[in-house]
This record gives sequence, C-alpha cells and structure tokens, in this order.
Amino acid sequence: MAATPVRRRVLIVELDTDLAELARLILASVGYDVTPTVCGPTSLADAKAMNPDVILLDLGSHAQTCGWQFLAHLRTDPDTQGIPIVVISDTETLLEDAVRSFNVRQELIKPYNIEDLENAIAAAVAGTPLLPHPAAPPTAGPIALLAAGVISRESDEIMARWIGRVQREGVLGPTTTIPVRVLVNNIAVWLIGLVAVLRYGAQDPSARAQLRARLASHIGEVQRLGISLTQAIRQYEILHDETWQALARDLTSLSAAEVFELGRTVDGALDEVLVQVAEAYTRGGPAAGTGGPA
Repeated sequence: MAATPVRRRVLIVELDTDLAELARLILASVGYDVTPTVCGPTSLADAKAMNPDVILLDLGSHAQTCGWQFLAHLRTDPDTQGIPIVVISDTETLLEDAVRSFNVRQELIKPYNIEDLENAIAAAVAGTPLLPHPAAPPTAGPIALLAAGVISRESDEIMARWIGRVQREGVLGPTTTIPVRVLVNNIAVWLIGLVAVLRYGAQDPSARAQLRARLASHIGEVQRLGISLTQAIRQYEILHDETWQALARDLTSLSAAEVFELGRTVDGALDEVLVQVAEAYTRGGPAAGTGGPA
C-alpha cells in the first residue's frame, strides 16, 4: 500500500483575521495543513507549538513593528531558527531588508498572483534558493507612481472588500459554484495589471505582455466555469469603486490639480485593464457573451 503523502504545515501570520482566513482557504485548497493567526504577543509561542514547515509573514509597511519583532524572535530562538519564512510586503525595500535576515526563503510583493503564492510556499518547503526580486525602473509620472504605491499597500483590503461585494450582490449568481481560489485570483490578476500599468505606463511593452500572458491563462479558466464578459464587467465596476475608495482614504493631501491628474491616470489604467480583459474574452470563444450563471 502506498504511503499517505505528508500534509505540509503552514503558519500564516497576518494583521487581519479575514485576510489570514483568505490565505488559509487558498493554501488549503492545494493540500496544505494551514493555521491562520493574527500577528501579536503570542505569535512566537504559536510558531514554537506548531513547528510549521513554513511561515507566511506579512511585512507590509502598515505592519512593520509587529512583523519585524516576530521575525527577530524567530531568528534568535533556537526552536524556530530553522523554519523557512515567506515574506510578503507592499514595499520592495522591506522585502530586501527581510531577505538579509536569517532564513527568509522567498518574497512576494503585493499585489501578487495566487500561483506566485503557491509557488513561493512550495519553494520554501523544498529549500529552493531565493531568486532576486525583479525591479524594473518605473517609467510613469509621480502621480501614477503614488497611486501604484497606495493600491499596492491597500491591495489586501481592496481584495477583501471586492470579494465581499461580489458575493453579497450575487454577481456570479445566487448559488455560484466558483471556487474561492479562482475568485481571489480573479481580483489579484486585475490588481497586478492595474499596478503594472500605473508603474510602467499603459504603452510599455513588457507591462502589456506580462498582463496579457496572465490574462490569457486566467480568462480561459474562468470561461470554463461559465463566467461571462457581462459578469466580468460588473466585477470591474466594483474594482473601480473599491480602488477609488482606497485612494480617497490615503491621498487626502493632494491639490485639486493633482486629484484631476490622478483621476485621469487611474481611470486610464483601469480602462486599459478592462480592454485587455475584453480582448481575452473575445479570443476565448463562446463564453465571451452574456451567458453564464444566472
């Protein structure tokens, strides 16, 4: 009789309970034994008691104190020094600092694709060496870069609010069978595209090529599940609303002229993403119409 595969244990250390649970659902769906926790005074004790195969730690700029303290404790405690760590952040410099810390194996910058998260966890478990994080020089203007920074920083909140509204409003039907993983990846792909367009410009070939490649794979998956272009457009409208709410919360010090420039820039980037989504649906075949779940 073949041996039962060992379920690898993942400890999630987040600042938000809902986001920790969301990550748990994603990783559990691909076979991990996942424990979601909120970063705090008991995090080190949780890690020692569980002795996980890997820890997923949020080092977002909003979470520096808790995240860095926990990372320092892990690094100096003999019981936890050997646990591989995957760090996520909205700030590249924080990721670079973390990589120089003991035993940080993988890094992810927000917003990230769900496959990237799964691959990072698998690589950490396997002991794969950390690959350098690619950081292409930005080509956009200061307002676009400012907006990209806010959206990256608030990506977890945008995703959580977006998913909640899609479910409450029945965008995909009252009894949808769309897996949570696909739903999460849907908003992740769109946010990655939005941030790429803001950072590197709508006409930048590398940004467009990267987004098109992600969309081609993802749109094929959602079309097979019966999600129509009409439903995708409604999801886009919710993303537009939640993105602007996040920007309004963060960019209160802008002048009227800067707000006007920000509006044109962000709406242009969102429209660029929607155009590419529509093009991917058109290439995909029958599900591009208005059919799909009721």
